[in-house]
Amino acid sequence: TAEEAVEMYTSGRTGTGHHAAAPQQDQLATAKSAAAELLRRNQSIEMRINARLEAAGSQLNASEWLLLHVGIVIVAGFVGTVIGSGSLVIGLLFLAGGILLPWMFLGFKRRSRRNKFSKALPDTLQLMAGSLTAGLSLAQSIDTIVNEGVDPISSEFRRVLVETRLGVSLETALE
Repeated sequence: TAEEAVEMYTSGRTGTGHHAAAPQQDQLATAKSAAAELLRRNQSIEMRINARLEAAGSQLNASEWLLLHVGIVIVAGFVGTVIGSGSLVIGLLFLAGGILLPWMFLGFKRRSRRNKFSKALPDTLQLMAGSLTAGLSLAQSIDTIVNEGVDPISSEFRRVLVETRLGVSLETALE
């Protein structure tokens, strides 16, 4: 059944009853929970990181981003030290790059996503107007955009549809 499949997946067991790669999964889960706890204590940081990730269209949450970012910083520092043959200056330059480049990449992805959204908006509004003229309701029109629109607009309207199905008013979901 579906419940058994979910239980096997979450417990790390395979179909034969054996545990799959538990030590690595446990370490990753521990690191993710530690990052999540750090973010829980600093909720304003978590909200800002989540807002940036959301604007960039990333599927990561704040704790996963934090772990990835720390890993990039460590690897960049190590690579810089190795390439620089132990030079502290080159190691620090790579370390600074490891700190700044992920945020710059996120900003680039956000701008790119906004530009795609802006370019596709006229066609989307035309599709919405046409479906409303054809007699569809606003909710059905949004469903049409989800099915026939292009990303990132279709994914944003999919979120609106999901939120309205969960009981959020349409106006709030659109905001």
